[in-house]
Formats: sequence, structure tokens, C-alpha cells
Amino acid sequence: MLSHYRQTDLERWLTQIYADVGISHCGDLQERPLAEMLGIELYYRPCPSMRYESGNYRSITVNSTLPRPVQREHFFHELGHILRGHTGKQHQMNPAFRQLQEAQAEQFVLYAAMPFFLLAPLLLAYREWVPSSVLSMEFGVTRELADKRIAQIKRRIISEGIRRGGKTRKRKSAQ
Repeated sequence: MLSHYRQTDLERWLTQIYADVGISHCGDLQERPLAEMLGIELYYRPCPSMRYESGNYRSITVNSTLPRPVQREHFFHELGHILRGHTGKQHQMNPAFRQLQEAQAEQFVLYAAMPFFLLAPLLLAYREWVPSSVLSMEFGVTRELADKRIAQIKRRIISEGIRRGGKTRKRKSAQ
């Protein structure tokens, strides 16, 4: 069933980044070491989460008053802005462009916080879908994010099955 899952270009790109910095297990996926390996300063402060870039300097500030799983998700959201090359001051941006960047950063969180190459062994070990509570604990994210990621994977598997099924029917009818 998992063989029907096709990673997006963004997922493959992120998998390569993780491989380049030596992430191969869930335990390797820690914010501070990841930020350091990517040349990003990381701060935890009681203020809104944000990213800052100026020249070669890049930093992420995560709101330290939030629950730990939410802090982790905020880190990956801000990392998404940096790695996707988002620029500009949001309060000066066209609202549609700001919404696009936010949607892209939220999509990035799903891939970055729970990358498929780390999820797949867990999914295979359970032989069924892993409960979101297990994934939440394993990846240090909220159950809501774990639910979203599992739903996304299921949709992609179904979609790919339909796509493959359509090709199979065409081949048979052509014979």
C-alpha cells in the first residue's frame, strides 16, 4: 500500500536536505541541531514566532510560552519560510501573496516535522495506520498535525491507486 505513495518534489528535496545533514531517525530530527547544521540561529523567547534574514544571517525565534509540540511546529513553519526563500515584510505584502506564503509554510510543516522516509518504517511496523497519538509522541508534534499528515498520505495513496488503475484499464483496452 505504501508503495502507492508518491512523494512531491518538495518532499524529495527536503529528504535530501535531511540526508545531507545526517538525519536518518526520528531522534535525529531536533530543532537546535538542525538549525545549527543549516546555519540558522534559533531562539526561544516569549514573543510571537518569526524568522529573520539579513544578508547571510538567518534566525528563527519561537514563542517560548507555547506548549512544546506547538513550539516545534512553529519552528518548522518558520524554517519553511527560510528554506522556500520567502521574502518581504508580511505587513507590507499583498494579502494574496502573504496567504500563499503562509499556505506553503504550513504545507512544509507536514513534510518537515513528519518526513515520509521517517514515517514509512513506523507505518510498515504497524501493518495498519499508526495511531496519531503514537506519531504525535514519536515526532513531538500535536495530534492534530499527526492526523493531517496521515490523512494526506491516505489521500495520496488513494489518488495514486486511482491513477494507476486508470492506466491499467487503458492498457487492457488497447490490447
